Amino acid sequence: MLSVSQLTTPPPECSPAYFWQINGQVDIPMLIDELRAMHANGLNAVCLHPFPDEFRPKMMPARVSIPYLSPEWLAMTRALCEECRRLGMNYWLYDEGGWPSGGAGGQVWQNAKDKEAVQQRVYKLENGQAVLKILGANPQVAAPYPDVLNPAVTREFLRITHEQYAKYLGEFFGREITFVFTDEPGTAHCSPGTLGSTADFIAQFRKLKGYDVTPFLPALLAVEKGDEPSEVTTARMDYHDVLSTLFARRFLAPIRRWCRRHGLLSGGHFSGEDTPAGNRFGTYGNIMQSLRMLDVPGVDAIWRQLFPGQRVHPFPKYASSAAHQNGNRFALAEIFAVYGNALSPAEMRWLVDYMLVRGINLIVPSKISTCHREHFMSGIRPHFGRVNPLWPYMKEYHQYIERSCHLLSLGKPHCPSAVYFDIRSIWAGGTAMAEAIRRHEDVAKAMSEKQCDFDYLDDDALAKARVKNGSLLVGKMRYRCLVIPTAGHMSDAAKNTLQAFTQAGGTVLDAASADKAERSAIISPDNPAIRVCKRVVGSNAIYFVVNESAEAQSFAITLPEKKAVSHYSPEDNRVTALTSDQGRFSWHLPAYSATFFITGAIAGVGKPRHPTPAEVAPSVLQRLDGAWTIQARRRIYPGTDDFVCEDLHEAPRPCALGDWRPVLGNDFSGEATYRCTFTLAQAQRIILDLGDVGYACKVAVNGKALPPKFLPPYCFDISAVVRAGRNDLDVTVANTLANALAPDAVLKQWAEKWPLQYEDKQRPFENEHHESGLFGPVTLLEDYD
Repeated sequence: MLSVSQLTTPPPECSPAYFWQINGQVDIPMLIDELRAMHANGLNAVCLHPFPDEFRPKMMPARVSIPYLSPEWLAMTRALCEECRRLGMNYWLYDEGGWPSGGAGGQVWQNAKDKEAVQQRVYKLENGQAVLKILGANPQVAAPYPDVLNPAVTREFLRITHEQYAKYLGEFFGREITFVFTDEPGTAHCSPGTLGSTADFIAQFRKLKGYDVTPFLPALLAVEKGDEPSEVTTARMDYHDVLSTLFARRFLAPIRRWCRRHGLLSGGHFSGEDTPAGNRFGTYGNIMQSLRMLDVPGVDAIWRQLFPGQRVHPFPKYASSAAHQNGNRFALAEIFAVYGNALSPAEMRWLVDYMLVRGINLIVPSKISTCHREHFMSGIRPHFGRVNPLWPYMKEYHQYIERSCHLLSLGKPHCPSAVYFDIRSIWAGGTAMAEAIRRHEDVAKAMSEKQCDFDYLDDDALAKARVKNGSLLVGKMRYRCLVIPTAGHMSDAAKNTLQAFTQAGGTVLDAASADKAERSAIISPDNPAIRVCKRVVGSNAIYFVVNESAEAQSFAITLPEKKAVSHYSPEDNRVTALTSDQGRFSWHLPAYSATFFITGAIAGVGKPRHPTPAEVAPSVLQRLDGAWTIQARRRIYPGTDDFVCEDLHEAPRPCALGDWRPVLGNDFSGEATYRCTFTLAQAQRIILDLGDVGYACKVAVNGKALPPKFLPPYCFDISAVVRAGRNDLDVTVANTLANALAPDAVLKQWAEKWPLQYEDKQRPFENEHHESGLFGPVTLLEDYD
């Protein structure tokens, strides 16, 4: 039986761990001050992200004052680990200087006696012949990335990085240091007309597949015409299978073995896992195979690959499926890089909830930088930390993530269905690939909209699965249903398992009937905006219910357990008894929001209240439509060579509630305080509802400050600070940094002085959410709690 203390006391490893980019002068006392500030802002984990001079010296030159992986660098990391120990924080060990992981900031290549021997290789078609090419390295442009299919490269990478960290930080392993983050490793990216390779690829292919692939290479490199012989298609699938297998065995497996020997968990993600076509043209081979080689498999959401009202894709489930089947506790997501500075708090919560309800339970946001000078002003945005006006308000958000990740790491996932991941059809290319990808995405959407949770299952996992009592046993998971969107090229071993499953009475569905799979919960009326996932902890079940739409949703929910139901709010970290009447109740979820329900007895929870808070409409006591003033308090803007954070001392000005830009200027990013007075006949229990806020706020009543609010709704319990008679109300609002970056003059100044790498993606995003301020309506509500 769960207890309230178990639910409300998350461990530090569940905290969001921001990439902390070391990209300037290294001053250990300054770094320790920054670490303490992060901790004070609700963060109990951090991932130090080295950004050495040699990473991208031409496009993103840094001025790090100590060499990467030098004794001075390692001493710095030790000092920070010691401070994490004092603060009770978790320290993620990032294994590269920049990215992708595997080159040690170019040192693997630099240390090689024969530099060509460690460089990446690809096949290209020249005059109808397949020619093996060695990709060039130019350290003046970027740190050379080696051939990670070469076992010697992996050994050297581990020697240079992991072994050195073990010497300096070994006493923190398994304690403050739990995770090692491997970032976007892989083979050479292969557009159509190229194929990744390594020095002994042909020999390894013959060993694994039993025939010589050389005669097929010209056909594999040629443009597909759709009518190729079946043996060519087979050779193409085999080629990608061997490439993927070598990457898993020669790079990922040795790293995982090293981590496990040292009491650590290997984690990270690959490049471009958001598109199924990446399994053929990307750098990781079979995404499911690669993710299974990590103790903490992960994905990345950058440049708004996921965003409200736009693209919807199931790729976070690749990582969570691998974690579930391996019996791993965690799956991670790196998020926000190149999303731009216009993100609203509601959108930020939407993205985290999107990940969580698809099985992710560790969040690595990008990024906090130690230096914002020069081209780093325009670099990977959003900027978090001291130059972001919203940063002082984000403790609530950090705690929301930590608490949610904690609950979603308890017990075991409940996914009664598996969806066949048709990797071989993707490798086959042509119409088979296009159809497999289309149905892959359509099935995921249909099942999610019916609250039918699922894991993915590729050929390798299906071939190794066992059939027992009508269920499919895949690692630590048991599936009663298998959905097969397409299967034109399923392996013979996988077909054998499928046949055994069918004969044992297992349920097999096609793409058209996928939404008939078992539901995690029954939502009525049917509501495609609601997503549900479930975890089982002994006699309890934890449900995470998400509204992914821009509109509030009201619905009835029926849970299969005929037990009492409690409600857990990650915003205020409170568990309350909800109902004891057979697991059916009504609920209301605001736009872009989520909540938890827990079935079964919970130690420390009282009796259900009737009616529940969700069923009570608070009454309006007073609407504050009187005279308001506004006073600009703090402004952040890009200066000549760095951001300027300026405290202002302007006089208050009369204003109406609404967009502050006509008063403060279109390019104002920072904080401003609204003031008004109101009168009460008597002090009483009151909720202050600020209505719409752009985009975070804090409140003081009669000079007494309340904790700030980052996440909507922007409501404050002011019962303890109001009094009979006149009351003074201050509402300080912060907007995003996007307004200050929007003027054309800013872009012109940056473009004239520095290289701009991601501006074409970030700047269009930052045209959103320029409206700022307190919009209201501001009302005083009767406190129904």
